[in-house]
Amino acid sequence: MNKNEFLNELERSLASLPAEERREIINDFQEHFQAGAENGKTEAQLCEELGDPKSCAAQYLAEQRPVRPEAATPPVQNANVQRPPVRPAQPAAKQGYYGTRPLPAADRRSDTAWSVAFILLVLAAFVVYPTACAFMLAPLPIIFLSSMIMQAAPGALGIVFTVSICTAFFTAGLLMLVLMSVLLKKSYKKSSF
Repeated sequence: MNKNEFLNELERSLASLPAEERREIINDFQEHFQAGAENGKTEAQLCEELGDPKSCAAQYLAEQRPVRPEAATPPVQNANVQRPPVRPAQPAAKQGYYGTRPLPAADRRSDTAWSVAFILLVLAAFVVYPTACAFMLAPLPIIFLSSMIMQAAPGALGIVFTVSICTAFFTAGLLMLVLMSVLLKKSYKKSSF
C-alpha cells in the first residue's frame, strides 16, 4: 500500500465526520508521511507502521461518539496498530495559530522576550537612525569650517586633526546604522510576529 491508497481509504472511512474535521485528520497523516520521508522511510514502511486505515479511522470515529454512562468501558485497541500523533514530531516553527500544537513554555517566553526587544528596538530606531545619519553627515560642516580656518592659519596638524575627526564621526554613524539594522533583523526573526 502506498501513501495515496492509504489516505484515500482513510478518507472513505472517515466519511461520517464533518468535512473540515476530516480534512484536518488527513492533513495530519500527510504531515506524518512527509516527516517520515524526511527521516528516510518509504511510504510502504510508514503505511505498515500506521496499520490499517480503517482501524485508524475507527479510533477517530470512536472519539466522536458520545459516551453513554452504561457504556463507559474503553474500546479494545489492537496492540499492533500505532496511531500517529495528532501533529507528527516536527520543530514547532512559527506556523500560525490555526491547527498547530502550542509551543513549550520556554519557547513562548523566548518569543515574548524577542517580541518585546523588537518593539523596543523599533522605538530606539526613531532616535538611532537620524543620529547615525547626522554623524555620517557631520564631516561636511567640519570640512567646510576647517577649510575656512586653514586659510587663516594653514598647517599639517590642522589637516590631520580634521581628517581624524571626520573619519571618527563617519565611522561612528555607519557603525550605529549597521548595528541597529542587524539587531532589528535578528529580533524580528526570533520574535513571534
